[in-house]
Amino acid sequence: MFTLAVIAFDVIVLVWAGLKILKRSKEVAYSVGMYLALGLFMSAFGIFMYGVRSVVLQFEPRETMLVIDSIIYNIGTCVHFLGCVILVWFVYKGFAPKLFTKITAPVVLGLLTLNGIGTGFFPHIVREHYAPLEPFKFFMTSRPYEWGWMNSVLMYGFFLGSAVIFGIFLYKALSAESRKKALWLGILVPVLTHFGIAGISKPGALPISNEVYLGMTLVGLVLLILTVLISRNKRVIGKAIMYGFGISLLLVSAIACIFVSPVFARIGYGIGALLTYKAFGMKSE
Repeated sequence: MFTLAVIAFDVIVLVWAGLKILKRSKEVAYSVGMYLALGLFMSAFGIFMYGVRSVVLQFEPRETMLVIDSIIYNIGTCVHFLGCVILVWFVYKGFAPKLFTKITAPVVLGLLTLNGIGTGFFPHIVREHYAPLEPFKFFMTSRPYEWGWMNSVLMYGFFLGSAVIFGIFLYKALSAESRKKALWLGILVPVLTHFGIAGISKPGALPISNEVYLGMTLVGLVLLILTVLISRNKRVIGKAIMYGFGISLLLVSAIACIFVSPVFARIGYGIGALLTYKAFGMKSE
């Protein structure tokens, strides 16, 4: 079954990457790496619980299974989203300038923590549907918040966290060449790309047309390509992008999971874990 195969792949890769990073962190006395490993383990737990839900939902009576599904969702997603808080804290702790951390960390971590708590206690809408690419009907659910404003907090909170992660790595990689270039590109590239994609994913949240959001995304991507081209150290900027993109995927895949397709979105977790492990230990200063 495609759905369970994707879930098993994600759990195995996340746990494997977490164990490797934990072992390496202990070997080199890199205590900050413990946060990264813990975040990966908590993400793996959340996805494992989604697998349990996927099995439970195939049985009858449907009403009872949906109640069990709700309980498992609350526990698994709460742990998973709080794991995302730890992943972002790892990036702040290991790579961000102290002043930037003081200014932005309370907002970013506060929004992510609110979502972590909210998934466990706030009311949800149950959307029932069948999983794609299955040889037979495989029942599944998605659970956005009942409150529209909270869905916007979820959407933009996770995209903000992802943008901050990406921006920190870009800034760190470029600051040795030019602090001015690092500042401008470290802000413009992640903000334009992430919030452009966020606006396209959830139109109507802000009074901006989809064409503007699309334009933001394209400009951001052009600037990202330009960043690579003008960088004097292609290896460093390449690893920074890989590291930032890997950890960002571990956050924004949650948005696609809730609002688009849980099955396809979960492929992003496996890819994000592999990229994060490959880039772990990079030195971009």
